[in-house]
Amino acid sequence: MSIRTLTWNVLYRDRRERAAILADYVTRIKPDVVMLQETSPADAAALAHSTGLRLAAVPDVLSDADTSVPALLTRAAFRAPSVIELPHPQRRHYYGVTATVHHDGAHVQAASAHLRHTWQAGRMGCDDDYRAAARGVAMPADADTEFAESVNHRLDQLACLLTALDEAQTGTDARLLAGDMNFVPDGREYNAIVGAGWTDAWRAAPRLGSGATILDTNPLVLDNPRPYRGYATSLMPGSTSRLDYTLDFHFSRGSVSAGRAWVVGEPENVDTGAWPSDHLGIVVDYHL
Repeated sequence: MSIRTLTWNVLYRDRRERAAILADYVTRIKPDVVMLQETSPADAAALAHSTGLRLAAVPDVLSDADTSVPALLTRAAFRAPSVIELPHPQRRHYYGVTATVHHDGAHVQAASAHLRHTWQAGRMGCDDDYRAAARGVAMPADADTEFAESVNHRLDQLACLLTALDEAQTGTDARLLAGDMNFVPDGREYNAIVGAGWTDAWRAAPRLGSGATILDTNPLVLDNPRPYRGYATSLMPGSTSRLDYTLDFHFSRGSVSAGRAWVVGEPENVDTGAWPSDHLGIVVDYHL
């Protein structure tokens, strides 16, 4: 038995102008569970309606142009939807959402989360010094202290999120967590979640392509990798561009294994095609 999941940061900026493009992708992918980030309650509900899915969980906040929250959509029935408010020192709103999905007789805990961002996140993907700092090695002398603070804040948010998911997982056969984590594959936060027993789909499944979700060619990326053309390293093995990197992940626990994983959302013609977001989406087929 398999379950197909899709996670996608859909970019809050001008989100509704790209809603039809996103809905077309979701319709063609046919996911059983969708984990969204940077959406709103109204836009998540509209996507669910247009694609034949159900809106399972989303924070109860005002739906306006600047709303940026995670949401969980499912094809099957669900129970125990929950919103997890994540800590932030400036009291900005970061959330995780979760529900238990009833999929072909299995009870699957599914969760979507968006952890604190890092200003100029591209440096984590392209700059050797910043990548070292993300791993907990010495910070570059000229680095903004906000970078190190953001790593610590994400560790706090991750601890809160994983504790809440542990408390809500009673009676589930498998557990899935995905989203825009805003950390890199060799960072301290990544090691914390893997150390807590979660499996990274990129490492467990046959990966189709590099797995990068932020591309040099995507014009919607405001903190565009182009300023970092002088850096000569790539975070993603197999990437066609040394500037591509990822901040998005799928993790799993329990009686589940990742069958295959791939990214979606890059138009055939990167110069003239329509991009649904500044991030690519990640699809994972899991075996239950």
